[in-house]
Amino acid sequence: MANYRSKQYQISMAISAITLFGIEFFIATKLAHHHFIRGYGGDFLVVILLYAIVQAIRPMKPIVAGVGLMIFSTSVEFIQMIDPAKLLGFAKGSAGEIIMGSTFSVEDILMYLGGITTIVIIDSIIISRKISK
Repeated sequence: MANYRSKQYQISMAISAITLFGIEFFIATKLAHHHFIRGYGGDFLVVILLYAIVQAIRPMKPIVAGVGLMIFSTSVEFIQMIDPAKLLGFAKGSAGEIIMGSTFSVEDILMYLGGITTIVIIDSIIISRKISK
């Protein structure tokens, strides 16, 4: 991975996104009864998944991607205050309700911040090490 603009970087991010999607799917389907893992781990990882998708499709500086995703994720969380899944008629526990979410939580925002901070730092370190070689 030479830098965030290389094809190798995009491929690495696409593979990461697929892997993270598998982990998220496993958490949602097999670990749903583990509140901490499902509630906090899933939120922490979902923004890393979104980061990988964004970087695979349209690479940008890590901090730019991170700030954009934080704004997006926080906006979605605030929208959940009005319970859009219920307004759209999704049944409790349905895939639509799970994807959209149904409750606002400050803890979710903190998990998003933690996930984004983690991936931006890791990605920045990896990129800076590869560029300096």
